[in-house]
Amino acid sequence: MEFKVFGTKECSGCKTSMKQLDFYLKRWEVSSSVNLCFYDMETSEGLAEGAYHEVVKIPTTILMDTDSLLARWEGVVPPADDVKSYLADAIMEKSRKAA
Repeated sequence: MEFKVFGTKECSGCKTSMKQLDFYLKRWEVSSSVNLCFYDMETSEGLAEGAYHEVVKIPTTILMDTDSLLARWEGVVPPADDVKSYLADAIMEKSRKAA
């Protein structure tokens, strides 16, 4: 599973999205099973990945599972409740292993 955040280095919403997602993944102890990647839309690599995912607003956050789109947030920071609901399986798996 992977979060892809598309934005620019100067975008405050983009920075907030990255910080919040990083916080959630660490808080729920799933950072080892869920990747978090930032794509700078001011670079050729970021633009190419953004074009592939049809990104038109920043920040755009996409949650992928292998090659399947699970969720997409455009122009907003993903709410904690949304993120937690999509990560429920990973969180449950972590709880089972700890028990």
